[in-house]
Amino acid sequence: MVNGAKFFRVHKVPMLGNPGTGHVIGLSADEVIAAQAFATGSATLEEVACANVDLAEQMRQGGYSDEAPVGVRSAYLHVTHRCNLRCEGCYSWEGHRNRRPDPTLAQLECALRFLAQQGADEVNISGGEPFLRDDLPSVLEAAAVECGIPSVNVLTNGTVLDELLLETCAPFVSMVSVSFDGASADDAAWVRGEQRFDALVSFVRAAQKAGMSVCITPTLHRGNVEDIPRYLALADNLGTDVGFSLLSVGSAGGVRRELLPCEGDLRRLAELMLEAAETGGSPAVDSLACRLACRENCGAGITSLSVAADGSVYPCHMMHDDRFLMGNAFAGNGPARKDREAVAARVHAWDAESACHSCEYRWLCGGGCRARAIGSQTREDPYCETHRAFFSGVFDQIEQQLTKEEDHAVSH
Repeated sequence: MVNGAKFFRVHKVPMLGNPGTGHVIGLSADEVIAAQAFATGSATLEEVACANVDLAEQMRQGGYSDEAPVGVRSAYLHVTHRCNLRCEGCYSWEGHRNRRPDPTLAQLECALRFLAQQGADEVNISGGEPFLRDDLPSVLEAAAVECGIPSVNVLTNGTVLDELLLETCAPFVSMVSVSFDGASADDAAWVRGEQRFDALVSFVRAAQKAGMSVCITPTLHRGNVEDIPRYLALADNLGTDVGFSLLSVGSAGGVRRELLPCEGDLRRLAELMLEAAETGGSPAVDSLACRLACRENCGAGITSLSVAADGSVYPCHMMHDDRFLMGNAFAGNGPARKDREAVAARVHAWDAESACHSCEYRWLCGGGCRARAIGSQTREDPYCETHRAFFSGVFDQIEQQLTKEEDHAVSH
């Protein structure tokens, strides 16, 4: 009997995790033997229940008994090659930017049907710049209404302000994410080259007036790590969410090396994330501060897909690279599952000498971002030190709490 459950220890805390659902359980001493037996396939969930009813109930809630294959959860759909900016480290930069015609609405509807059939419950509409399309409301309506995708988000650079277009899009949008390159009008524009802070604030206000929820999305790099508290304050002032992205070399490369953080910056990033969590904030820096979860890998090509503006399907939005082409979503029913799985297997084929194999945080970070590792030509994710420092801080706090308790079994 084989199941996907993982038994592992982080610091001195024994844990059971389900990579299929992300569920993790902090185990008490009397639950360890049953959890190990289940993870190795020598005990069924029913047998676990005979030994420990509470543990078995947590496992049922965490989907440990589910046998359905993991499907696509989140996807990107690039609706145009056109963009009015050229930002450093843009994940969707292509040599034919602004040279090719937009895909037709019919082609995008075909792609959306493909993504819905794969089970995607979140689609991020990207570009290029999506608001350059006059028919963007029709694209969003097709996603939200015709295809029934629960969460439809739009990612924008915030420089194309059309209030009527915003109002028309609003009924179909779960969240609009606006990229920021500076926490004030006086900040240097490291990524964009020109500071457009006031214009971005105007866009945020207009989107909110149209009835949209807004998330500001600064890109963190060597020059602005210390600005995290300022961005949190800005989001609070604007009444928005905040979700940080990390300046990265994608699988196709292309970032100025002087902007990439050094090891000290990576550790400082983890410290600031922990500080924000302790003060009640929840910055979504690469999913680390959102919640603890069990991950077998980053999910590229398995739980995530990205459809380029020419219909090409790739494992994720940072892997628009012909080496990882899976098929085309504008043709027929899109790439078959077996073809996608074959590419995903190559994406997640780890180097035998990777430090991930022996790392105690391996089942929490999932080995980090494969696109960054491939783009940087490194065995591990270049942001590995941030993951390690963050999880180390989290489990230091957990262990301190556990010393105050006689027993524990914490689910996430």
